Amino acid sequence: MKMQYKFILVCTAMIVFLVAAILGGMYKILYDINVSRTKTIFHDENEIIRVRLESMRSNLQTCANMVTQDVNRVYAEVGKEDISGVSFIRIKNNLFTALDYDTRCFSDVDSILFIDMYGNICSSGNIEATAEQVDQELVSGIPLSGRTSCIQFPMEIRDYFSDEPVLTVGKRIISMKNGQNIGFVFINVRESMISDIFPEMKEGEYQNEFMLVDEEKRIVGYEDADTLLRPIEEREVVSFLNNSMETDILSVAGEDYLMVKTDIEKLGWTLLSGTSVSELTRGITNTAKLTIFIGLFAAVTATILIAVLSKKITRPIHALTVSANHIKCGDFSAVYDTDAKDEVGILAQAFKKMSERIQGLIKAVEEEQEQKRKYEFALIQTQIQPHFLYNTLDLIYIMCESDMAHEGSAVTKALADFYRISLSGGREIITIEEELRHIENYLYIQRARYADIMNFEIDCSPMVMDYKIVKLTLQPLIENAIYHGLKMKDGGGMIQVGGWAEGDDIILSISDNGVGMNPNRIQELLDEEEDENSGHFGLKSVRRRLQLYYGKAASIEIDSEEGTGTKITVKIPKV
Repeated sequence: MKMQYKFILVCTAMIVFLVAAILGGMYKILYDINVSRTKTIFHDENEIIRVRLESMRSNLQTCANMVTQDVNRVYAEVGKEDISGVSFIRIKNNLFTALDYDTRCFSDVDSILFIDMYGNICSSGNIEATAEQVDQELVSGIPLSGRTSCIQFPMEIRDYFSDEPVLTVGKRIISMKNGQNIGFVFINVRESMISDIFPEMKEGEYQNEFMLVDEEKRIVGYEDADTLLRPIEEREVVSFLNNSMETDILSVAGEDYLMVKTDIEKLGWTLLSGTSVSELTRGITNTAKLTIFIGLFAAVTATILIAVLSKKITRPIHALTVSANHIKCGDFSAVYDTDAKDEVGILAQAFKKMSERIQGLIKAVEEEQEQKRKYEFALIQTQIQPHFLYNTLDLIYIMCESDMAHEGSAVTKALADFYRISLSGGREIITIEEELRHIENYLYIQRARYADIMNFEIDCSPMVMDYKIVKLTLQPLIENAIYHGLKMKDGGGMIQVGGWAEGDDIILSISDNGVGMNPNRIQELLDEEEDENSGHFGLKSVRRRLQLYYGKAASIEIDSEEGTGTKITVKIPKV
């Protein structure tokens, strides 16, 4: 490349860098100003909401005091010193009138319920509560002696008050004459009344969201009713609620939010307000994009000039680079071919020959591995079938000779089904449902042989039945469980087979209550270099076959304890 081109390229790079630095600095300044202004607005809005909520809490206190006075007045009008002698039916209308008046005096109050010491109830609003419900959930939370004060109960859905969450404040009412307990009053505020305090968003403004959270980090006020009373799950939000910071930028559901919090001390709640940072900086981003476009136009023009002049020179090298990237990804057909006799042409021809040679070597290795896999499968199937056939035929013969024709017929049917699936038309891959039928036939035959030492159970989720598995995966493992676990145990043997799905994997487990194994013996079974003639060829064969078919996605784990039993867990991917 000539010095002129190098100079143009360097100058273009410097212009691009300077423009980017200036625009980045301007964006940062505008961003900080916008965020600072938004924080101030959010603080002001939160303060207005805080004052309104604490005023509501004070109104509930005032309402409770009014109800206390009205109840005392109603009871005093009866003219009896002993409250126990007052007929509730006689005063119920007066109580209702008082409660209804008190409810209408406070716009925040949805309903008021009064219950006397004998379980009689009077209420305003649409309340269908029983004395047992009120006593169990609310009355039990108020002390029966000592100073009377308002008790705030957590926001909950109390069906007898409302079909939505309600904030309930309760108080014990005592006689102003003799100090006797008259009963209890409970004042209710629906969540929708609380959420109505949040300001409505106007078109063109930031979409600011408000949320009320109680001391247990549950959502007690929010525009989305489905999230009410659920705990906050985002860790960053929970951490923000626990620290002393009033503002922060948090990542929620993969998006950054500007958050501001304010404590509502009288209610024991925290008010969260926030907006998406992308929404907040939308105007800045649009301006920045326009400025960047204008600022980079000159640099792009210079870059285009350089590209046009150098294209002819760099085209062969670029084509060779693309070819190299394709080969790196395994595509050996994308080879750059040229008849040029210069240095680039010589390099391209050498690269082409190297690619063809690598492609040939890979194909040879794949063919070798495929042939090895076929030999491996054929060898394994040959080794795991004959001895079982001979033993089962002996069993059928003995049953027939012992006048057990029915049992012999059943074993014969199971043996036929067993080998039908074993052969399976030459297929190496079958469904899990077929594999389970296969081992069920096997276990049925083995139980007929060893009825005094074993039984079995198969419990597999229907959701995994249609997935594929390498044929004869479970049968060798069950065979090991019988011959190396249950046969060494004095009766009472049980084999349990289970299967279920976990994410993208399928888990198959085989458990027995046989003699078990110690950790050293387990390690020997999992050792790849162990001699295949050690007596555990079945387990090693299964592991090798699974690795050949699934690779590292498949695994076998052994969990065993001497004297207790063994559990083998097979994990394969869903196919």
